[in-house]
Amino acid sequence: MLKVLRSVVVLLAAGVLLVGCNKNSAKSVATKWLNSFYHAEYKDAIPFSTEMTKVQLEQFAQLSKDVNDSIKNELKKLTITVKDVKEKGDTAIATYVVSDNAREQNIVLIKKD
Repeated sequence: MLKVLRSVVVLLAAGVLLVGCNKNSAKSVATKWLNSFYHAEYKDAIPFSTEMTKVQLEQFAQLSKDVNDSIKNELKKLTITVKDVKEKGDTAIATYVVSDNAREQNIVLIKKD
């Protein structure tokens, strides 16, 4: 159930998500953001997020307070691998896989100052 919920949330976030890429590379930002998100460390993802995404992450952080520690520990075992990043102007699309799901997924990043 948690696996399905996480996939739905990431797909939803990928559709609306706009991650900032200030002085870091797009691959670095994608890796940091995805690791924070999948490990349920939502507050760590906030500095790399747009205002809309920050609101969503704050809501996830509130909801995750009720998740027990054993589930959080299982989430921390996930490995996220950013396989490719295609940049065009101020946007980038990062392709990644998660260790518990071999399916490639995408996340859209937008560069912000």
